[in-house]
Amino acid sequence: MTTLSTRRLGYNDAVQFAEGFSEPAATVGYVVLGKSVSWDDTDTPPAILDTDNIVYDVYGAMIGGKKVTGNDVYLVIPRFNWTANSVYTPYDDRSDGMYSSANGNYVYTSTGGVYRCLDNRNGGLSTVEPTGDYTISNGFIETADGYVWKYMYAIPPSNKFITEDFIPVPTAQFNSYSGSSNNIVEGAITRIKIESGGSGYGNTNTSIRITGNGAGANVTANIANGVLVGFNNIVRGTDYTRQNCTITVVGSGTGANVRPIISAYGGHAFNPARELGANTVMIAVKVGSGDATEGGKITINNDFRQVSLLVGPHKYGQNTEISSANANSAVSLTTDIVITSGSNFTIDELVYQGTDAANSTFSGYVVDNSASLVKINEVRGTIQVGSNLKGNTSTVARTVVNVTQPELEPMTGDLIYVENRTPVSRASNQAENIKFVVKF
Repeated sequence: MTTLSTRRLGYNDAVQFAEGFSEPAATVGYVVLGKSVSWDDTDTPPAILDTDNIVYDVYGAMIGGKKVTGNDVYLVIPRFNWTANSVYTPYDDRSDGMYSSANGNYVYTSTGGVYRCLDNRNGGLSTVEPTGDYTISNGFIETADGYVWKYMYAIPPSNKFITEDFIPVPTAQFNSYSGSSNNIVEGAITRIKIESGGSGYGNTNTSIRITGNGAGANVTANIANGVLVGFNNIVRGTDYTRQNCTITVVGSGTGANVRPIISAYGGHAFNPARELGANTVMIAVKVGSGDATEGGKITINNDFRQVSLLVGPHKYGQNTEISSANANSAVSLTTDIVITSGSNFTIDELVYQGTDAANSTFSGYVVDNSASLVKINEVRGTIQVGSNLKGNTSTVARTVVNVTQPELEPMTGDLIYVENRTPVSRASNQAENIKFVVKF
């Protein structure tokens, strides 16, 4: 038995995941900042292992989270900047290697355009950056170096999903992505591939016969020393299908064999995301810089070393998944302890209840504190109101008056993504633009 699980499965899963954040009963997810305490003496981020132990550690180290909205999620593809003197891979409806090419089958240009390579002049170097859009020959762009490109879409320079490694890709011709229905030609003959050039052909008595269920396609033969080497005056036509399109070389020679390469389903650029093999979603969320929706719930007085995506958690003390209607835009995920007056604990120090830290009945690490409040995470044990909370290094001791639990119930929902980082310091006038990708 042989099976095929195509890239379209990854595309479908990515689309479903992204759309979930925009639906009426939207998926509730939070980008969570965590881990204020250093990793080790060198503060080097450790590798993340897919174990239950890691999951417990991530939940315990959470500081606060920002809700993901539909505007924070988008499909992306790897970024391949057009680079002079590179060889790009032309589209071929029979090739299964287009998406593993080192240089890719498409390019992102200096003007923000995305173009798919249709012809690379028999493996020649690309020396002219493609320009132009759907207003030029329905987006079929021929450059002076012999390359043929198909304009797919253009990305506004302010788009927040552009990074050094990825670019956003739409699922249709959206105006916001400089698209147009005029860009789409369904069933065009993208290229005619010469399998064998044959011999004995003449320039004046060789013609190319195109038959099939489409219309309008036409080319003339380019003969050199009796061999078919290319085509001139290409008109690609419309509405051809691979099963019903045949191209025959007619003339005095023998042995020439060619095949048509038909445009992707719906026409090139009909669905750029599917056509270019998108199976990755980027989450891009801004945290901080006086965002009124946060309400000071994510502290700016400490750094963080971990970013995670938590989907479908419960509110604290509840046994059902949080709904989009009652999910706060920002959540505090520390245990907040009201204490009697006295000296402050030290940021990141271990605080505990018990005879000593080694024999504590309750402990955690200080994320933030003030004259009457201490916020901690990485909690162990059960806190006792009325007992002293002690600092392991500062030796400060203050009595616990009241306790507020994290807004979300620990160990609920799904951790879709976790990333360990070097420490990121925060400030009141600073925003963190958190970006990461989830691959399907």
